Amino acid sequence: MKKIMCFLLALSLLMLGLAGAMADSAVYTGSARGMQGEVVVNVTIEDGKITDIQYEKYPETENITYVARDRIPAQIIEHQTLAVDTVTGATFASYAIITAVKNAVKESGLDVPALTAEAWTEPAGEDEVW
Repeated sequence: MKKIMCFLLALSLLMLGLAGAMADSAVYTGSARGMQGEVVVNVTIEDGKITDIQYEKYPETENITYVARDRIPAQIIEHQTLAVDTVTGATFASYAIITAVKNAVKESGLDVPALTAEAWTEPAGEDEVW
């Protein structure tokens, strides 16, 4: 009987710990119209910060929009802003990604105006020679 009580107590403590950890992290879904259809993203928010962006649906043309698909979420996460640059040649896809993330963030309750207020721009470097 003691072993069962100890097991149940340990299980209860484990469940409380998991519930506490899950309270700090949540996934929100957002979508927006792109050039080829609806872009759908799942955005993970942990402790008030965007920590992950995954595509649930990405109908855009890969060989044209792969830079936007990869770069935009990485910059949003790294700089914690939605005011990132679009990718030339993939403008509609870029706006769809940013808007889908913005819609997910709205659902989370984060301050969207604060996330769009400070524009981040990549520092100017030396011109590349082709």
